Amino acid sequence: MSKKCTPLWREAHFEVNMLKTPGVRTTFGGSDVASHHYTTLHYTTLYTPLHYTTLHNTTTATTQLHFTTLHYTKLHYTTLHSTTLHYTTLHYPPLHFTTLHYTTLHSTTTTTTQLHSTTMHSTTLHYTKLHYTTLHYTTLHSTTLHYTTFHYTSLHYTTLHYTTTTTTTTTTQRHSTTLHYTKLHYTTLHYTTLHYTE
Repeated sequence: MSKKCTPLWREAHFEVNMLKTPGVRTTFGGSDVASHHYTTLHYTTLYTPLHYTTLHNTTTATTQLHFTTLHYTKLHYTTLHSTTLHYTTLHYPPLHFTTLHYTTLHSTTTTTTQLHSTTMHSTTLHYTKLHYTTLHYTTLHSTTLHYTTFHYTSLHYTTLHYTTTTTTTTTTQRHSTTLHYTKLHYTTLHYTTLHYTE
């Protein structure tokens, strides 16, 4: 079977500008995609599982990720512009110095995720579950949270500007959530239940 007939080549058609680093695998034929350094993805649709994938200094512009599963994925210095994530599962992915611009997350499950120095601008999170998520030095601007669950979430030095959380009392649950040095500016919370919150 040729490369272009594999599921990855059939479902993901993208422009890649990659610096080939010695010792880094660049084979796209399998489901476990190798490390990509200095990769540019423009107008890309991925229906592909990325397992144990490392993306360094990656720019994703106007990328749509549909039904994407990210397991043990590391995103370092990653910029996501106008990115749509549908039915995406994030397991143990550290997001370091990541910028999310105009990003929409639909029915996304985030399990044991670490967000360090992450900037989220005009990001919409619909039906998103955040379990055991750590947010360090995270800035959320004009963020909408619908039906979001926060379990054991730490918000350190987090700034929320013009954030609207519209839920029912039984929908948004913030259990055992710790807010340290958190700034809430012009934040609206509708029918939100806070349990064991400091």
